[in-house]
Amino acid sequence: MKYLVLFSLVTLSIFALTSCENEAPVGQLTVTALPGSYEIIIDNEPTGFFTPHSFMLPMGTHTVLVNAEGLEFAPAIEEIIIDTSPMDIEFRQMDSLFVDSSPQGAEVTVNARATLDEPIITPVTLDLPVGDYSISVTTYGYSTETTEITLTGDGSASLSFELEYLLSGELFVDSTPQGAAITLDSALTGEVTPFTFTTTAEMHEVYVFLEGYELPEVQQVVVPGESSITAHFDLQVLMEEPQKFVLIEGFSNVNCLGCGESNENIHHLLTTPGYENVALIKYATNWPAPNDPHYLANPADNTDRLDFYQPTHLPTWGIPTVMVDGVRSGSAGVPYDLAGLTALVDQQLAETPGFTIDVDADFSGGTIPVTGTLTAAHDIPANENAVLRVALCENPINYDEPPGTEGETEFHWIMREFELVSETPLPLSAGVPVEFVVQFNSNSEWVTENMIAVAFVQDDSQIDPELGSVMQTGFSATPALFYNNSNASFERGSE
Repeated sequence: MKYLVLFSLVTLSIFALTSCENEAPVGQLTVTALPGSYEIIIDNEPTGFFTPHSFMLPMGTHTVLVNAEGLEFAPAIEEIIIDTSPMDIEFRQMDSLFVDSSPQGAEVTVNARATLDEPIITPVTLDLPVGDYSISVTTYGYSTETTEITLTGDGSASLSFELEYLLSGELFVDSTPQGAAITLDSALTGEVTPFTFTTTAEMHEVYVFLEGYELPEVQQVVVPGESSITAHFDLQVLMEEPQKFVLIEGFSNVNCLGCGESNENIHHLLTTPGYENVALIKYATNWPAPNDPHYLANPADNTDRLDFYQPTHLPTWGIPTVMVDGVRSGSAGVPYDLAGLTALVDQQLAETPGFTIDVDADFSGGTIPVTGTLTAAHDIPANENAVLRVALCENPINYDEPPGTEGETEFHWIMREFELVSETPLPLSAGVPVEFVVQFNSNSEWVTENMIAVAFVQDDSQIDPELGSVMQTGFSATPALFYNNSNASFERGSE
């Protein structure tokens, strides 16, 4: 912004002049200009004289200016009244002065006085006649700084002021837990929480860090003058990105041709080192053998889970069918071999779920409480389609004689009970555990030491053969894993 600043340039001489008798009364006028010499024009007529020059003019009103094409002067034109007192007029060329300050927004005064009705605020360009000036800047809480400058008309003058901050206040920095190192305005202070700083009364950036905890957001705090303010940080335990636990769901029947080999491939994978983060839930159908003992033990839950996948995954039923985190392995009735199954599991293990599911279960009483905790390493957004499900599995189940035509006497991770937890588990806040409890009735036919609880969160809107809808899985401590189907009619999968 530019401001034009003018000053009175007409002065009266200290002597008087009297006219001659019988002549028209006249008065003396002296005209000067800075810098340089310019033709003088009086009453719109060129005089032929150049500044500086003195004239004897008739008393009365006259207009005076200098002929300086392309230059601005103050005053541009002067209207004067000549009387018996000698008069001087000085024309001064206009110049510009750029004024800035740190911080900006300071008020500018020229020659110890404000120049306009509205304050002049830095940064600003002032238009001033050539000459000597005293320029001052000031703002609340800072020192007033003044400097002298001479404007010569070259248009290149500038001033920059560094203002010293004068006000101070107290900044109290604390954290939970305490003992965090404090950084103030991007500089490590060497202090730890809790600590009180005496600092300038302005905005400061403060943050803290403590080993083993996540870095919090930087806080911008305005410290009040002659007062205090607190910056508090609630630190979250630093969590590594949780590992993915993968859920395999198998659908089979004791009389199913090919189910035995599929079951053996799955079990072989589960007992391979490096695949400890893989869980299995086996469901049973009522065909081709309507008397499958695993189906008859819980027809409702087996049927419900089959129906859950059928609309999109299994438009035509076929078993064996294997799902890996909701992704179909191969096709219905023809699942992947061991190599294909392993590749699909590896793909899902590489996912980053963002949260863990810790599961514990007590199988010692007449009721079985399954307790679990969901803990996020970072905020997990809300998802109304996310559902938490819990299953009880028995692993293994052994028979003296094969219950079906495929020669299997040992079965693994057989679903015994299945429950949908009504509350949606999401959203999750980083580091804030969310607990759940599900109660099951015990069954005397189950072998207690072989029981496992499996919990998983599934996005029910992602039910598609190519999408992994199971977001994360967790399971309780597993019993010893072994395999002994010596009477089975299939050959063990390749190592």
